[in-house]
Amino acid sequence: MFRVRSLDVTHGFAIEGLHTGVSIPPGEVVEVRVRADQVGTFRIYCTVFCGAGHPDHKGTLVVTGG
Repeated sequence: MFRVRSLDVTHGFAIEGLHTGVSIPPGEVVEVRVRADQVGTFRIYCTVFCGAGHPDHKGTLVVTGG
């Protein structure tokens, strides 16, 4: 599970290949439940254009066997 929060404007949160996609209104905390049942590396990114820094709103989720 991820807890994501926007401090400024509406953002989006998605993890490529894991059927996520939520909108995060300013000032709110949104819980995103992810079923990570595949081993691999998944791109995390903002799905709502949020200004000049939009291309930098990204990350990586690494799922290993275990």
